[in-house]
Amino acid sequence: MPDFLIIAPTVHEAAPFFSALGSHKKPALGGFAQAGNAACVASGIGCETSAERVEEAAKKFRPRAVILAGFGGACKAELKKGDLVYDTQSEELAALGSRLRGIRGKIAFCGGFADDAQKTLLASQGFDAAEMEGDFFRKALENFSVEFAQFRWISDELHSAAPKEFFERAMDRQSGALNMGFGILARELAKSPSLLLKLIKFGIEIAPAQKSYARAARELAEILKSAR
Repeated sequence: MPDFLIIAPTVHEAAPFFSALGSHKKPALGGFAQAGNAACVASGIGCETSAERVEEAAKKFRPRAVILAGFGGACKAELKKGDLVYDTQSEELAALGSRLRGIRGKIAFCGGFADDAQKTLLASQGFDAAEMEGDFFRKALENFSVEFAQFRWISDELHSAAPKEFFERAMDRQSGALNMGFGILARELAKSPSLLLKLIKFGIEIAPAQKSYARAARELAEILKSAR
């Protein structure tokens, strides 16, 4: 059994892990990839169905350490796109975050896509980044004796061009899917033609973060699969 389980919320976040672990297929929700001492599950975004997938993965692999890895929003202005923030009580997993050139900090669970005002409030409470899955998955792992960490790469800075309302509507809280297909895009553009410009602007904004994430995710998977 692998010692390390990586949880990647969306299939896009899972893709570089699956590739590094030898999978030649595109990730699907609930899918697994495994090589050496590491495994990865594409869990889905924060919801009960996604938490069930995490519990299933923990039962299947019986890991001693779990890393929830994906994108997050910056709560502080000094954090830039592509920066890694990690949050853990495990010194072993903290050493991994440091090896990946990350910043140790506090990551807040939010029920949805945090806007600028929410992130500013979280910063005043000592948080560095915000995410949407942590509480669901911690609960799913309560009956397993595992060390836990969150590794979050900044996708949207404190003040971001992200069209938050669109992303909220694209999240399926029943299945855990992030529906970014042509159908939902066409419907949203029909209601708000200006959305296209916002998406283009955000796509340009997030491109450096996507490159940093993909590179670091592959590095992390390589480290873990050969770990002893």
